Amino acid sequence: MRVFAVLFALVLACPSLAAQNQIDATDATLTFTTADVWPWGYKGENGEPAGFVADFVAELAVESGLQIDNQLSPHSRALIELSAGQVDLSVLYYSPAMDDIGINLGRVVTVPVLFVTHKRDHRSIKFDELTAGHSIGYIRGTYYGDAFASMDDVTKVPVQYLDQAIRMLELGRIDGLLASDRAFFGTLKQLGLDVKNFQFDNIVNQQTAYLYMSHGSKRQFSESPLREALNRMRRDGRLASIFSMDWGEVE
Repeated sequence: MRVFAVLFALVLACPSLAAQNQIDATDATLTFTTADVWPWGYKGENGEPAGFVADFVAELAVESGLQIDNQLSPHSRALIELSAGQVDLSVLYYSPAMDDIGINLGRVVTVPVLFVTHKRDHRSIKFDELTAGHSIGYIRGTYYGDAFASMDDVTKVPVQYLDQAIRMLELGRIDGLLASDRAFFGTLKQLGLDVKNFQFDNIVNQQTAYLYMSHGSKRQFSESPLREALNRMRRDGRLASIFSMDWGEVE
């Protein structure tokens, strides 16, 4: 406690040092990892990160006045990189483990989760009726709520990309899949598939994605300007605009 008091007195006595730290905070380049999950993150025409999160990162950099270097990683790898302090920032869905991985800087977007089956399957399977023998596809590393996590008898089929799960569903290799509405409808659009061939159970839950800063980040002095920028973007509607999507008519 005595050491802290001495250090605090030194900072107060040296305003030029405090000013220099502020300049360093502004000039530092933060590293950001975007999970490679369509349409949240994917490679653009020239190999650059594209998608919802890439647009968000670009706007966040402008609003905060901070330099942010964005890169793509597989979803499970993004979690590892953030946890290990290999990157400073990421936008990831909440899970009970996230508090140990990163500092929550604020909500970015909340999206519905769909339980999807194929219309050729006339069993009309409902999410809350899933039992042993049912197989469900989902994006590896994504937390879909306590209900799905506690379904020990259900065969859970992790995939790297949602198009894999959709193709498996079409071929009858799985009974259903879980995905956010944006990921599912966006992937259908990408694949050129007719939404009318699929049926949706009631929304399972809602996933909320937050901006996380790694506990191991050496640039935690950027936490305050990032929080403030995120709050401004939420208040003026920019977040809602960035993450909106027109996927056409849905029955």
